[in-house]
Formats: sequence, C-alpha cells, structure tokens
Amino acid sequence: MKKLILLFILINLAASAQEILLDPQFKKKDKHWTLKKKPEFSKVKSKFSKNLFTIQTNHSSESFYLSLLTEIDIQAGETYELSISTLAKGEGELRFSCISRPQLNLYPKKIKVHRFVTIGITQKVNPKGTWENHSFTFTAKELLSREHRSYLSLQFGAFHGKVQIKDVHLTKL
Repeated sequence: MKKLILLFILINLAASAQEILLDPQFKKKDKHWTLKKKPEFSKVKSKFSKNLFTIQTNHSSESFYLSLLTEIDIQAGETYELSISTLAKGEGELRFSCISRPQLNLYPKKIKVHRFVTIGITQKVNPKGTWENHSFTFTAKELLSREHRSYLSLQFGAFHGKVQIKDVHLTKL
C-alpha cells in the first residue's frame, strides 16, 4: 500500500509541472522560433539542429538587437520556471526575458503600441565558456495591450562570440 501511495505522489508531482513551450527542442524552427535581427546583425547566421541552437556574432551591441523569440501562453499572476543550458565562448552577456510585444506577423502601421516590456523576468548571464545550466523562477505580469502577445526572448546582441543553447524549458509551477 505504501508503494502505491508513493507512486501516486510521484505521478502527481511529475504532472504538476506543465511545459509551456511548443517546441523546446527546436524541431520546427520556422513554425515556433523567430530570429529577430537589427540591421547591424543582418549577416549573422544561425543554425538549428535537434535540441541545439547555435549562433556566432562578430561584435556586440544592445542585447535585444539580436533575439530568438517564441510565443508563449502565460497568465498574469501565475508562477513559472525557465530553465536553459548554454555554452558561450566569447565576451559579453546573454539575456533571457519574457516580454509583451506586438505580434510578430502584424504590419507595423496597424500596431498602436510598438514597444515591448518585460512581463516577468529579465535575467542577465555572464557565460564562463563551459556548459552551464540556468534556472529562474518568476511570476508573470499583465500584457502591455490587447494587441500584444507574450514571448520568450533569448537575447544575444550584447555577446561577441559563439553561443549554443539547448534544453530550453518553460514550466508552470
């Protein structure tokens, strides 16, 4: 009987963490992930492979000038955990954010509120040149406007060098 109760508890704990990302392993990059580049990063190439995203930059600038975005469905007031593994060789910082911004496919003239704002987390990481596991807990805030959506933004613009990312998970606690 004790084994049955323990099994029931373990199943409930495993089910309580709900994955939010639609493609945490980068299998459908064109469907779920968008690389946004400002003109100064226009020549930067990225590579998607199963469970690994790689990007190489030749200079650094503002972090959000080079961002990998995926739309997420998070609710204000709820608590989430972002976990991600990085290998970054070079100089600068990486930034991970959950943001409120206009939909990526909207024509700019139809957008009333253009800016984006953080809606739960902005975490800066100074890489050490080896694989590192990062985990951050946050409570989501309200979207900036009704025309906005929530996105996970992995920002590389403030880093000069090669970055690899894998095991990206966003779970509701």
